[in-house]
Amino acid sequence: QRMADLYLVRQFLDQRAAFSRASFPSSELDLSLLKAILKHGWGCWKGISEDPLLSASLEKQVSSDNKPKQATWISIRAKRLLRILRKIHAEAGEEEEEEESEIEEQ
Repeated sequence: QRMADLYLVRQFLDQRAAFSRASFPSSELDLSLLKAILKHGWGCWKGISEDPLLSASLEKQVSSDNKPKQATWISIRAKRLLRILRKIHAEAGEEEEEEESEIEEQ
């Protein structure tokens, strides 16, 4: 499952326009977090929290003096973003199936 999740994150970052939905938050922090997950791997929260791309944006959410709290925040946020990406991906798959069935009916 984690490999599929990482593939989905990579797909999102490569084709962000295809995911342009109001339901997906696309703040700089979220994008930096997804990039850091690809760079360091899922579950490497300490490495992710120390990533230079993420640290500046993360400071606004959680103080750098509290590293355990940062790692917890990152973990929770990453799981939330992944749930949203999975939902969008599933909806896109359903739309493709509907289009294919309409073509077959014609």
